[in-house]
Amino acid sequence: MPFEPGTGLILFVVGGAGVLATYTGFKVAERLGPE
Repeated sequence: MPFEPGTGLILFVVGGAGVLATYTGFKVAERLGPE
């Protein structure tokens, strides 16, 4: 399956969003967790 122009950029954006969401989720869980 050949990569089309922009595919790498889309994967980069989606991957970055996933990492950011995971990081934010950990921060929120840390704040809501036991002190």
